[in-house]
Amino acid sequence: MLLGLVISLFLIVFACWNVSRKDGSTLNWLTPTVVVTVPSIFILPYIYTLYFSTAISPYAQIYISACYVIGILLPALIYRWISFPALGWSGPRTPARWAHWIVLALAELTYMPILVEFRSQLLDPRAIYLQTRRGYGLTFYSSALLLNIAAILFFFRKSKSIAGDLLFWVIISLSSLEHGSKDQLIAFFWIWILYRVYVEKRPFRFMEATRIVVLFVAVIISIFVVFGNAQLSEFFKGLSVYDDYTRNAAIVIDDPDPPVYYGLLKAEDAIYSRVPRAIFANKPTLFGQYKLIHRYFPNAASEDYSPSLGVGSDYADFGPLAFFFIAGYAAVNGIGCCVVIRKLRTDPNPGNLLLLVFFSGVQLIPIGVGYLLPETVLLSWIVLKLSTFPAIRIIGRRRSVILEGR
Repeated sequence: MLLGLVISLFLIVFACWNVSRKDGSTLNWLTPTVVVTVPSIFILPYIYTLYFSTAISPYAQIYISACYVIGILLPALIYRWISFPALGWSGPRTPARWAHWIVLALAELTYMPILVEFRSQLLDPRAIYLQTRRGYGLTFYSSALLLNIAAILFFFRKSKSIAGDLLFWVIISLSSLEHGSKDQLIAFFWIWILYRVYVEKRPFRFMEATRIVVLFVAVIISIFVVFGNAQLSEFFKGLSVYDDYTRNAAIVIDDPDPPVYYGLLKAEDAIYSRVPRAIFANKPTLFGQYKLIHRYFPNAASEDYSPSLGVGSDYADFGPLAFFFIAGYAAVNGIGCCVVIRKLRTDPNPGNLLLLVFFSGVQLIPIGVGYLLPETVLLSWIVLKLSTFPAIRIIGRRRSVILEGR
């Protein structure tokens, strides 16, 4: 396993080197995926084996590692060595005076019914999250999406003030925490990195990037120790137990009688995840990957536990051929980053930044399942329109906004 870990990390470092060399920035669009994948898929599972025994077969270990490595390496090589035409929304960066505040206010109003209903648990956002996972999707996910849009529009604001900007981030941070997810706060951090590198064109040099990474790791460790009631000496051991993506995926891959759904899980995720239960009252509870979770963790729902099966869900759909499905998905993201970054050079606007955030692997529409490219394209157009509010011209020519190549 150690040899496989070394080879995997070497290939990931090679991928990072290629993107950093092209962009001239140590932190770039590949960073969010690498920061999430390396600890959760490679480092922590290895630490877990040092403390506990593992029943994962060598085949499952190699297969899982290969899937995640190709998901990082292939888009990096495509971005580095293949040239694609620019594609994105035309239009220069437009100053947004109040747009970020308006969207933030909409997010607060959208989430307000949940806060009112569960007002006795405001100091326990995780409890609110667990109780609103079913039947509250339209309200919960819409408000979370609006917070992400507000964060993107913030960076294109026209008026800047220390007090106003600080107030904005206090409100948006508290609102994100009330959703019971720290991931959204981290998403704001990735948005800032992408904005600085590809809109402001201010790359992160190695030493500056190192300081940011060290600070980031220190904050994560502090949160775990303070709120997880764990001793620092037990940090990695406890985190390795908590991180179960690889072990869960191996349950599917090592199943002696594995199910093969021939793409049904992906199809159900794509269809049912897009339809709110408020509109489709008879929407099935178990669909797509949730159906697979119920097969291997039948008591998960009653225990308020929602395990992730990682590449195991792809394997259940396509068997060993899932590797090529994952490679195709990675290639689309690599091409997407390439064409959008080229467009940002001439049209640095909020719509194109939102597209780059999506292709970089940052979750904008936090429904958890499905590849939401069509929705993201539409959303990017809406965000671009919002960025001009309230400066709307009635008379006079203006540059048309169309999705075009250049």
